[in-house]
Amino acid sequence: MQTVKLIAFVSGGIGDQLYHFTQMRALAGTTTSGTIDIGCIHAPIMKRIAAGCDWIGKIIDISPLRRLAAPVGFLAAVRDVREGGYSDAWFMHKSGNFKIAATLAGIPARHGLCATWFDRWVVDTPIFLHEGGGRRKSWGHIPFIGAIDECLTTKGLVLNDKYPPIGSSANWTDEVARCLAHLPRPLVVVNLFAADTARRWPLEHAATALKQVLTHYNGSIVLNTGPDAREYHAQAYAMIAKDEMSERVVDTAALWRGIEQDIALYHLADAYLGVNSFSANLAMNCNLKSAVLFPTDGDILNYRSDNAPLVPATLTSKTERPCLTDITSDQIISALGRLLAH
Repeated sequence: MQTVKLIAFVSGGIGDQLYHFTQMRALAGTTTSGTIDIGCIHAPIMKRIAAGCDWIGKIIDISPLRRLAAPVGFLAAVRDVREGGYSDAWFMHKSGNFKIAATLAGIPARHGLCATWFDRWVVDTPIFLHEGGGRRKSWGHIPFIGAIDECLTTKGLVLNDKYPPIGSSANWTDEVARCLAHLPRPLVVVNLFAADTARRWPLEHAATALKQVLTHYNGSIVLNTGPDAREYHAQAYAMIAKDEMSERVVDTAALWRGIEQDIALYHLADAYLGVNSFSANLAMNCNLKSAVLFPTDGDILNYRSDNAPLVPATLTSKTERPCLTDITSDQIISALGRLLAH
């Protein structure tokens, strides 16, 4: 019997790479070992995330493949890929460099996104950017990822089952559960920050909305994000955690500093509320019910888990630019209500 061993190439920010976890896990089920290796950018953090994923084999750092002008590093990365002995390569990114590397590494069968004539020449199973049908609607401003969905479902693979792509170990879960045991439910994980200012939740508006969430649901808010947003969340904490509410608001920056604990939190919480960010994609891949704030309808990502996308209410003027401050507290409370009701 022929051994089927796959590598998937992903790129972009960490959140961008998480987009493909459902797809890659489905592909892992077609292999001899039940796992798939991933060639990725940001390999150190991806290895820590992969520790909770029994369907991931090896994480390979392919960041040198982005630089053809640095041939020593490029060829060293090609050697790493060749040593894997892969039967198939899947390209979840449009990069031609990854396709060159897979070809040089001698991978016999190559499949994935195609954007140029060169792609069509080196890829055996081309997935064109305009494909995807109805699946494109789930991918907002990156609709071409729906083309991969369509390709995999045509092959009979199941994408949206109930099993979360990212799992949490018992040790991680127990540690976080002890930290948060004093908080009343529902437990809502919140992230206000995104590097893109158009996706960032303005502090005054967020503080007002979150206080109303605390009042309405009598639960707790857990501010959680990466290192780049700690100062922003510290400001938010100071604005929200006042008076009798202070005991129901925590900032995880004061409790832990590890992605492992973040993953455990997302498995323990009742809902996610926040901006379109790495955190939102982590929530979706942990199957955490998610109310995500998007600037426009065209930005909505709804590719996994139980979601309630939120966009600004109808603007009074066609010249106005949509802003997250146009999303009302009533919209937010209603969305959380739908998620928490089941």
